[in-house]
Amino acid sequence: MSRDDNAAETNASTSRDDNAAETNASTSRDDNAAETNASTPRDDNAAETNASTPRDDTVAETDGLLAEDWLADLRDVPWIPGVVAGGVAWLFGYLLMAALFFVGPATLSAGSTVERLRGIGVIFYNAQFVNGAETLSGGGVQETVRFNLILEQTVTSVPTPVYFAIPVVAILAVGTAVGYLALKADAEYVTVSLLGVVMAAGYLLFAVAGTFLMELPVRWTLGTLVLEPDLLEAAAFGFAYPFVVGSVGALLGYALQQ
Repeated sequence: MSRDDNAAETNASTSRDDNAAETNASTSRDDNAAETNASTPRDDNAAETNASTPRDDTVAETDGLLAEDWLADLRDVPWIPGVVAGGVAWLFGYLLMAALFFVGPATLSAGSTVERLRGIGVIFYNAQFVNGAETLSGGGVQETVRFNLILEQTVTSVPTPVYFAIPVVAILAVGTAVGYLALKADAEYVTVSLLGVVMAAGYLLFAVAGTFLMELPVRWTLGTLVLEPDLLEAAAFGFAYPFVVGSVGALLGYALQQ
């Protein structure tokens, strides 16, 4: 009986050892599974990171292409012809206005030819909605009054719209010519529009300089009366007119090429 009991105990001990081994093995497998599951999110994060890299490259490539397109548009702009065209447009408009007085029916009371040309210049600015400044200096007092000779005249030998049409016609004609001659046939519309900006640069230089050339001093009993275009308004409208009208002219010239 003692040997049988010992055998039973031995078998029971063996069974416990086997169960313990199985339990340890199961625990080890569970730990491995947990580690495997834990490593899966890291793999997913790595995949997401790798997937986001092509998108970043695409954005950078798109930005680079846009920058190259803008540079190409700027290179295609006829800079020198555009600036020259702006100055020519201002001179052409002034000559048309002078012809209206020297050849046409318009009249202006002035002394010498130089004074008459300066007075015509003031009217040319008035035709672009630039007010004239009438400054009276005398007796230690200086007073400035703004005026527009075209709008203030009730009776004129030339219809009022004709005066206002002269600068528009001049800029439109020159803008069309430079757009037709200087722009490439395959130019982008952005390049065509930029031509108006370039024309504005040349026109603005003449518009600002002209305010000093068109000063008309008039002797009066109370002192010296000076007529001149307003500088700030001349600069503002001297840019706006060629920018808008010049761009339209450039588009017309470009359309005539097609």
